[in-house]
Amino acid sequence: MAHQSGGVTYMGTGVTHSNGWGIVYVKYHFVANHGQKQFTADEALWFGGKDPDFSKRDLWQAIEKGEQIGWTAHVQIMRQEETDPSRTRP
Repeated sequence: MAHQSGGVTYMGTGVTHSNGWGIVYVKYHFVANHGQKQFTADEALWFGGKDPDFSKRDLWQAIEKGEQIGWTAHVQIMRQEETDPSRTRP
């Protein structure tokens, strides 16, 4: 968890200056400041089945050791017409 980045997409209605109400997508990206590490597919299957709390424990252990854990947040806002309609997520 300490070395994982993530993101969330939110769709909602909002006000734009040019055309009043409209659908907007807000995507939040969280990028680990201290580098990223990913599991291989086999490791992910093993950890998910045998040790599902590994990522949480890894994060807490890093904090307890005094490691500087942090993420940079980026926000992406798109109007519906700016998205790719062929994708299931904007």
